[in-house]
Amino acid sequence: MRGVNDARRCVFMNDNTRLLCIGTNQVFTIDVENGRRTLMWNGTRDTARFNLRNVAISLDERIAVGANGGIGLIENGALRMVATPQETEKILGYPSWTPDGRQLVFAARMKDETTSVYTMPAEGERKGTRLNSRD
Repeated sequence: MRGVNDARRCVFMNDNTRLLCIGTNQVFTIDVENGRRTLMWNGTRDTARFNLRNVAISLDERIAVGANGGIGLIENGALRMVATPQETEKILGYPSWTPDGRQLVFAARMKDETTSVYTMPAEGERKGTRLNSRD
């Protein structure tokens, strides 16, 4: 399949005919039949510092990414960071959508090397709820 060689991670889109992939400073889809790529987000010189690590897609095809230690949403071709590490956290990542698409779930690696799991509203305001206890 053409175009996959520069993809770091890919997940199938809901229609199972396209892959949603992240590369170095890019988010794109690949048609599994013909290999055609469609760019969803392209980093610029201003966003060259972003390190895309994980990608998740909701049933209505909203895209969340683990980027630069935080969580971002791809909206209208732009990356909007919606959660960044708080005082006791080192890095955020591994976003996933709840089945109803109303919440984002993500992991936080804490400075004490433990891991916590949070939810936050899909609108992207970091007023999340920790799902696991650190006790």
